[in-house]
Amino acid sequence: MIALSRSIVVVVLAGFLGILGVTPATAATSRTGADVSVGLDAVGVRLLSGARYTISVTNTSQQAVSSATVVVQLDPRGPWVVDQQPPCPLNSTTDTLTCTFGPLAPGATSSRTTWVVFDLPRAPTDVHATATLVASTPADTNAANNSDSVTCHHVQDDMGFPPPLWYLVC
Repeated sequence: MIALSRSIVVVVLAGFLGILGVTPATAATSRTGADVSVGLDAVGVRLLSGARYTISVTNTSQQAVSSATVVVQLDPRGPWVVDQQPPCPLNSTTDTLTCTFGPLAPGATSSRTTWVVFDLPRAPTDVHATATLVASTPADTNAANNSDSVTCHHVQDDMGFPPPLWYLVC
């Protein structure tokens, strides 16, 4: 009986140690490439039909990212950038902002802020914007977090004197 118990203990212990020996080797696989997460936030401007957009990128991978480019598709109703030297230049033909970032250490976040004003009708409407990662070095391997969107609402505020004030609430 004692010999049988020792055999069972040895077999169980050998199997347990064998599993422990194999697990670190299979769990040590590492991802190659970058993982850049994109964020987009907007704050409405009280006196104009505009918004302050903040575009951010976060390097969520274990390796450095030397560069990342994000394109923000804006509402097509006549956007223009208020900034003298915008960190994300506006292409008025495509109604897009192009933002470049880099380098980013693992875990680092960088952001750019741009003021945009729209030519909107004096009526309630929504203004949409979507930021999308279009390039990174090294290449991004996780497309699930490569874009973000925000919607602002064009509203009227009757402050007690004409004309009523129209502005964006984001």
